[in-house]
Amino acid sequence: MFAEGVSAIFNQLKKQIRWLTGGAAIPPGELVDLEGLERFNRRVLIELAEQHGNIFKIKEEGRPQICLMGLERGRALLRQHAASLRPVNIDITALVSAGFMRLMEGKTHKKYRNALIAAVKSFDTNSAQADVDTIVTEALHRYHAARLDLEDAATSFHDTVTDISTGFLVRLFFGARPGSERYKELVAHFFRLGPHGVVWNIGETQKREFAEICETLNTLAIDDAAPGDASYFSAIVRDGNLDEIMLGNLIYMVEIGRYDMGGLFRWIAHNAAVASDWASKIADETDAKAAREIARAFVLETLRMDQSERLTREITDGFTFEGFEFPVGWRVRICLWETHKDPDNFALPFDFDPGRFLAETPSSNAYSPFGLDHHQCPFSASSVALGTQFLLSLLRDFNVSAVNDGASIRGAYHWEPPVDFSVNLSFRTD
Repeated sequence: MFAEGVSAIFNQLKKQIRWLTGGAAIPPGELVDLEGLERFNRRVLIELAEQHGNIFKIKEEGRPQICLMGLERGRALLRQHAASLRPVNIDITALVSAGFMRLMEGKTHKKYRNALIAAVKSFDTNSAQADVDTIVTEALHRYHAARLDLEDAATSFHDTVTDISTGFLVRLFFGARPGSERYKELVAHFFRLGPHGVVWNIGETQKREFAEICETLNTLAIDDAAPGDASYFSAIVRDGNLDEIMLGNLIYMVEIGRYDMGGLFRWIAHNAAVASDWASKIADETDAKAAREIARAFVLETLRMDQSERLTREITDGFTFEGFEFPVGWRVRICLWETHKDPDNFALPFDFDPGRFLAETPSSNAYSPFGLDHHQCPFSASSVALGTQFLLSLLRDFNVSAVNDGASIRGAYHWEPPVDFSVNLSFRTD
């Protein structure tokens, strides 16, 4: 106890000396374990910001981390210190020589990102709307037909939304249409690539399945002048931008995206069950355009409330920002979920209210669920469109009620509904 008191006094003296001499201080806060604090309290970072200010320190996954509140502040940090910050993402260099696109730098990053953005812009997601509707409808009808007991329902529902997200991305990225042999083949490969979630430590299974997917897609690119139906892949081939680096990145964007998107669909279904008044409003709307607008607002509110969480960077070269020292080797967390609960931007910020996105469009300094500025996900519009179609297809056919609802939990990658959560579906005509 005495030693701890001396240490605290010594650390405080060091801060005072830095302040008196004009030097930067480490942000306030304690290097306590975030996972432990968050386990029973999702609002803990908001509470720490109220205690320490908008820049403070914490520890996550054994690494010291500096948390920033505010999207405008986050943009300033990324803009001023871009050269000293590196994205944190899965290492796929065992499969792709240049690694994941988000971890590339300089001209290499610009080359591949620009090629990807050009492909995304040239592909109209609405052209795949019928296929997307088929994928979600068939999966939900299979889930409903199974009539599983409560013990199996949660696992089955989780698998169902993963089936849907995988199918969506195989269709959009590679043009494989539901029911085709190519579609079945690619979906099966992706489930073997990561059967229970994204595998961060690449092993022999991932190498084997990755090689199989590459062979399938390379054959598609060679055999078809316009490979498959319209897709991101076909646009990249058409523009002459397909190589092993681009191909590997497309494969792993699908691999990571199918779990992220599956998580979003779980939250959308959860909110459709809990916010039954909004679900009824969408289901009962006879004007298709109006129904889609409400459904889109519902998805945007789901992203604000549940799915959009953080932007993480590793500090590769120490720097000073807003008077604080940001040491090399530490990580920076720009807090998106917490910033999206700012009452100055969103009235009653913890209430689920899609109407806020029907009344007006929040500024980018209030709402930015897919990252910041040129760090934004290039698939943001597609993700919202897919979430909207998922919700419309769900509510067109089914009434939705929650099973085992409760407090959200901190999952492996994102916050999630309870482990045993599922939905009960009944036909609207019943």
